[in-house]
Amino acid sequence: GKLQTGWSFSGTAWSYIRDGKYATGVITYQGKQFEINKYGEMEKGWITLRSKIKRMYPKPETKFLLESKPVKDGDILEVIGKQGIWYQVKYQGEIGYVRIFESVV
Repeated sequence: GKLQTGWSFSGTAWSYIRDGKYATGVITYQGKQFEINKYGEMEKGWITLRSKIKRMYPKPETKFLLESKPVKDGDILEVIGKQGIWYQVKYQGEIGYVRIFESVV
């Protein structure tokens, strides 16, 4: 059947499905702007974290746990880039990294 309209998670990326196919370029969702690359992967936009322990890391590696910063439940982070399995985000004026699989659009 046809793909459902809405956000879809692949394990390494969030994608937006519209008219039965993956959207690319700039889309507006709930009044916010998102940028989706030619592979259908969201690279800029807005997320919250769904993991139990919500942290933003200074580099895209979990070994920096001690330098990581807590993220409040329900707080919205701005995605400014994608690096492998990590989103580069802006939160409370700081830039850091969160794991994509812990995020939800």
